[in-house]
Amino acid sequence: MGQFVYTIAENVMNGLASYAYQEICLAWGVTDELNKLKDTFSSIKLVILDAEEKQRKELRLSQWLGKLKDVCYDVDDMLNDFAFKELQMQMLILRGRGSIKEQVRIFFSGWNPVVFNFKMGHRIKEIRERLDVIAIEKSQFPLVERAGDWQSQSVPTERETHSFVQAYDVIGREDDKKQIIIHILNLTLKEKSRDVQENVSVISITGLGGIGKTTLVKLVYNDHRVVKHFDMRMWVCVSDHFDNKRLVREIVASATNQNCGDQESFDRVQKKLQSALKDKQFLLVLDDVWDKGQIGVTTAKWIDLKALLNVGANGSKVIVTTRSESVASIMDSVCVHQLRGLPHESCMSLFIKRAFDRKGEEQRYPHLMEIAHGIAKKCEGVPLAVTTMGSLLCLKREKHFWSEVRDNDIWRLPQGNDDILPALKLSYDALSSYLKPCFAICSLFPKDYVFRSRFSVVVDGTRLHSIL
Repeated sequence: MGQFVYTIAENVMNGLASYAYQEICLAWGVTDELNKLKDTFSSIKLVILDAEEKQRKELRLSQWLGKLKDVCYDVDDMLNDFAFKELQMQMLILRGRGSIKEQVRIFFSGWNPVVFNFKMGHRIKEIRERLDVIAIEKSQFPLVERAGDWQSQSVPTERETHSFVQAYDVIGREDDKKQIIIHILNLTLKEKSRDVQENVSVISITGLGGIGKTTLVKLVYNDHRVVKHFDMRMWVCVSDHFDNKRLVREIVASATNQNCGDQESFDRVQKKLQSALKDKQFLLVLDDVWDKGQIGVTTAKWIDLKALLNVGANGSKVIVTTRSESVASIMDSVCVHQLRGLPHESCMSLFIKRAFDRKGEEQRYPHLMEIAHGIAKKCEGVPLAVTTMGSLLCLKREKHFWSEVRDNDIWRLPQGNDDILPALKLSYDALSSYLKPCFAICSLFPKDYVFRSRFSVVVDGTRLHSIL
């Protein structure tokens, strides 16, 4: 409930402190009351960041933040009413050019300043009483005053699925890469040496989210031996919706570098696919495959798609990345490579690469490197978590910032073996306050949704498209 209270409170404080609102309040004679409101808000706002972080373990704190959020919205509405009434009054007077007739009409209307001041006075008093109660309740919690700290930094955590990779950016996956390439080449030789009815075989790479499955496949996909071995290579991001119509169109686009027309029938698209693949030894990557009921991959869906792919030459390969071992089974994989976490040494190398701009810079900060070992250990070998933490601290060199990340309570939450949420939650906490609501808005869209250039959503005055 209290996730964005700091953002809302900050907007309210900016409104109360703005010159325009001060002028309006002076005109309506409510300056003293709103100043008192602002002072109370200021004292509460200092502990909101700490409260938002601690609410995970304290239900009463979450409820307290909920009350504060309601008051923030009411104050924001009240400030908007003041601005609207002021503008309306100016328009009425301007329209009547200040005539006696118009002024008398305004006096006996709902816009009478005396009546409005009386109503708004009671409204401010009611809000102040609620806010005073919230301020008193604040003392029931062991909250620490914070002015933003390391959480004020924004962190780029963008992840896309495509075939390009900078090999020098990848650490600790050379052995896995060799194993996959050996599987590809050896399986091809074995298949050619015997009579195999199906020309296409599947290799699945399984592992938890963030472990580096997509990155590993990129390394294999771009290896010079693989490039030389296959006549054609294609890359398609599947995601949680295994839709053969969409996948066939995207495979054709990847194979021919030409998009299928929107009006083309599925039958015509299938023929294009078979024409592109016929008698060619190809490598197809199906990245991020799920088995979420009927929308995910099923045996029937895979049989239909594989029948279309089987026109390729013997030795063609499909590499599948998935979190689910059942996907590997459904797709009848001839080889399943389970990707494990990175060893601690590789985690440290990756963390250092992300946390320090220049090579060797970490040697200047031995006190930070001691803390870095603790952070890397808590990431439990997951590259995404290590990268996120390193990026989070790349602009910080103060010891207390690093210690706060290492000692944060989020690491102590109960979690499964495949849970990397603590590291990602710390990254979320580090977003600027105005970006957090935008991040939440993004969660309303389906996975792999493509944002159009004209798309725009306004959240608390911030346009979502400005951060995409």
